[in-house]
Amino acid sequence: MKAIENQEKVIIYGDYDVDGITSTMVLKTFLNEHGLEVRI
Repeated sequence: MKAIENQEKVIIYGDYDVDGITSTMVLKTFLNEHGLEVRI
């Protein structure tokens, strides 16, 4: 929540199996929709 409030840059690191890739993309989409610059 602090990152969203402060408009910080965020890096997401996830594992490379099916649920890791899926959850990483869901989190990235959520954060992008709330105005954060996200890198994977």
